[in-house]
Amino acid sequence: DALMAQEEELDATLSRLSGTLAAQSLRRRADLDAVAAALPAGSVLVEYLVYGQYRYQAGAGEPSWGRDAYAALVLPSGASDPACVPLGPAEDVEGAVRQYREAIYRDHVPDPEAEARLYDLVWRPLEPYLAQAERVLIAPDGELNLVPFGALPVSVAEEQYLCERHVIQMVTSGRDLLAPSAGEATGAVLLADPAYETEEASPASEGPGTVRSVLTRGVLDLVRGVHLAPLPDTRDEATSIAEQLRRSGGAPRLLLGAEASEGAVKSLSAPRELVF
Repeated sequence: DALMAQEEELDATLSRLSGTLAAQSLRRRADLDAVAAALPAGSVLVEYLVYGQYRYQAGAGEPSWGRDAYAALVLPSGASDPACVPLGPAEDVEGAVRQYREAIYRDHVPDPEAEARLYDLVWRPLEPYLAQAERVLIAPDGELNLVPFGALPVSVAEEQYLCERHVIQMVTSGRDLLAPSAGEATGAVLLADPAYETEEASPASEGPGTVRSVLTRGVLDLVRGVHLAPLPDTRDEATSIAEQLRRSGGAPRLLLGAEASEGAVKSLSAPRELVF
């Protein structure tokens, strides 16, 4: 007990000295009540999880663990307990994700049948809990990390998408809500039509023994000499979005061409929205 008390005292001292450590400590000590209290009004947290199914009735010589499955924990703001919604075997959910993604890679457009299957498996069972939600915070797990939830069609016939029904916000975990604020949001920032040729990576800038050089060498070898064409359509799209934001009273920052760089992104401080 004395050692535990000493550990907590040291942890508290270090947390006061380090903002990063304070955030990590806050997340580590998070409980359901803290996460629920941090949810914005009118929002719902959806945490997906992959779990193994233990077979309590397994006979002698039979495996104790069955197939993996997916479920979702749904926590509306103001609620004291989350609802647990089973979503079915992992092979079904992950098969639907692969079918959806393969269609996009193959045809460059989504397959309506694949979209409907994925929606029916991972979102339709949650709809009774989301009817009044303005914002849905999604913490995916497993292969659901590869799903662009906002682009899933709610109604193919009406061409309505999930992002038109709810504000979709992706988080790694409900604990993200407990992170200290990085300061007042600075408005929307939009980056488009980057000038790839002006920001060529140079392996000479990294020492031969650094971790970065080892990890990036293969990528640099692949792209060396490859010409990346401009993306003028993204420039038009970002400009149109910025104009709409200005008409709504916003003050977006528009970064185009050479200004749409990695360095520009790293220099940003708490943008309200970041659009690539």
